[in-house]
Amino acid sequence: MVEAHDPDPPLILDLWIGATSAEVRRSLGQAKQALCAVGFDRDRGDEAELVLAEALNNVVEHAYAEQANGWLHLQILANGETAVLRLYDRGAEMPCGAPPAGRIRPSARPDDLPEGGYGWHLIHRLADAVCYDRTDGWNRLELRLGHTQLRDGADQRGSS
Repeated sequence: MVEAHDPDPPLILDLWIGATSAEVRRSLGQAKQALCAVGFDRDRGDEAELVLAEALNNVVEHAYAEQANGWLHLQILANGETAVLRLYDRGAEMPCGAPPAGRIRPSARPDDLPEGGYGWHLIHRLADAVCYDRTDGWNRLELRLGHTQLRDGADQRGSS
């Protein structure tokens, strides 16, 4: 679960996105522009864009896989230090009621590596917190990113 954190930053973007690849691409540009406008770190903004792309595409490809159309609601709350990405959809629930752990099994041979399955690894690696719930037919995924990311399991925030 999400650890205790500072109060949420202000809402800077509130979008309804059609559940298509084209709409996801369009929204990523808007998200990046909004994060830049509030002074969110540029490199961390690139990581936020990657996390958001993986999460939104997962909704399109998996949550809405059995439906002809659907909508995603994206809210971004951010300032120069923190970004909170909230995604809401009415697609299928995540298997077992939780996001995949994103673990990658080591393989001795490159030919044995799976074609996909790296998105959740990236999400867990780049986001400081990942929280999911389903209430009244709505999936809610919250991804929290601080100014600097965790590297090699050590928190780099506050270090020089």
